[in-house]
Amino acid sequence: MSPEAAARPAWRPGHGVPLTFLGTFAVVVAAGMAYLANEKPVYVLGITGLCVFLFFPRVCRLVFVGTIAIGPMFNPPVVGLGSGRVYVVQILMVCTFLGAISVAARSGLHGPATQVLVLTVLLIGVETVGRADSGLAWVYRPLQVFFVAFTVVALFRHHAPRPLVLALAWGSTIGCTAASVNALFPAFDPFRFSRPSDLPFVSAIGGFARATGAFTYPNNLGTYGAYAVIFGASAWLFGRPDLPRKLAVAVMASGASALLLAGSRAAGLGLTCAILYLTYRAAPGRRVVLIGAEVVVGLIVVTAVLSSPTAREITDQRVQSATGISLTGRIDDWRGSLREFRKSPLIGTGASESRTDNFWLLYLAQAGAAGIVILAALARVTFALHPGRARELAPEMRAGLLLALCVSGLLQDSLGQTLTTWFLGALIGVALLDPAPPAPEPAVADLLAAVGP
Repeated sequence: MSPEAAARPAWRPGHGVPLTFLGTFAVVVAAGMAYLANEKPVYVLGITGLCVFLFFPRVCRLVFVGTIAIGPMFNPPVVGLGSGRVYVVQILMVCTFLGAISVAARSGLHGPATQVLVLTVLLIGVETVGRADSGLAWVYRPLQVFFVAFTVVALFRHHAPRPLVLALAWGSTIGCTAASVNALFPAFDPFRFSRPSDLPFVSAIGGFARATGAFTYPNNLGTYGAYAVIFGASAWLFGRPDLPRKLAVAVMASGASALLLAGSRAAGLGLTCAILYLTYRAAPGRRVVLIGAEVVVGLIVVTAVLSSPTAREITDQRVQSATGISLTGRIDDWRGSLREFRKSPLIGTGASESRTDNFWLLYLAQAGAAGIVILAALARVTFALHPGRARELAPEMRAGLLLALCVSGLLQDSLGQTLTTWFLGALIGVALLDPAPPAPEPAVADLLAAVGP
């Protein structure tokens, strides 16, 4: 200890921070909590739960892993916001994101965490300030994928990702399989608790009700299935992330089944592009085999469609509408978004409900050029390697997922599918993890030991 430090008086209550201030602060907090406990006890429970997420990373990780495993089977809405809804998975993802920000602030990711928060506040300001029809629920839609990806990196960067990867694999396999069985045998309906009470039926193709699973709408399930196929294909082809080969095949098969029965053309187009990319990235010796296998699978699907009257009816309807009413309706919506953008090219028209089936044009119209720059900056912060990182766990999977997102986004708002983008964000976060997670730096390790596990 230096002579100056030895001569400095030790800290004691009231030294530097007056006891009067500390006492007043404690009384105010206690009085506020007492008032809430008496008038709004639910708020006290909410604050207590939030504190658990903020100060107990282990709980955060456990809740996150449990959510991604159960979410594909059970995800009921809990709050209605006008024409929108807030679901259990969304609430838990926000809570774990706040916990991840707390972890990042004391584990070397304070810089990216600050950037994410600042950019989020900026986007909220651009899309809501002075806009009577705008709302936070609509601003949150494109943000969820970035929040979840950052959550995975912050919570699991110093932990083995295998439990998380297995939860993603088993959750998607069971969820997609159950959704397929439910579509073929409606009497088997494990998703009745997840389906909003005012939405008993969604969409049909001819006489066939499109599969929805726990995702409310068929396009959500189709997009989820596409991401699951990319996840399984990356694990099967490259061994990244690490999955048992049989489980990787099960993930691919169940995801493909859910996509076919959901009848999502946008998700199918995105998946096709992603599969072609993964095939290109495969070793040259396996590439020819993969192309041959893809041709065989395509022929089997075509043969199955031609041999089934129901499948032919569904295929004819989807092809005809893709070049007819569906296409003309989308083009009209795209033109409307471009007109809205011309009215306010800098900050857009604000975040609100929209039926524009193209997330590129949708957010260009709603957020303007400023909002697009903010979203691009968020993607750069959350989808790139963080400080001190040299490698990533599954680069092919990350690229394939983003390719599917961007291509399918030409025909739907795939960035705003909050019932699905949590899965996408979790997979991208896994892809960004280090294959050999580094040990915390000594100073950080001491701090973590001081604040608990």
